[in-house]
Amino acid sequence: MNVLLWFKRDLRLADHAPLAAAATARRASAVFIVEPLWLGSPEFDPQHLAFALACLAPLQRRLAGRGLALRVEVGEAVA
Repeated sequence: MNVLLWFKRDLRLADHAPLAAAATARRASAVFIVEPLWLGSPEFDPQHLAFALACLAPLQRRLAGRGLALRVEVGEAVA
């Protein structure tokens, strides 16, 4: 089984069912996408992005410790 783990708004690792599935997968990848739609939404505040980006480096380190690389992309997740 191949797994793509998409970290969207929930960047925690504890009690994360998709992460548990990734741990048992033959191949797994993880991604966080900064979506322009989110950046332009009425509920968005620059502090949201700053917080998310600040969380990504520790998340990348913790995932790497589990053998899972986290890619960070900018763009629309769904065409």
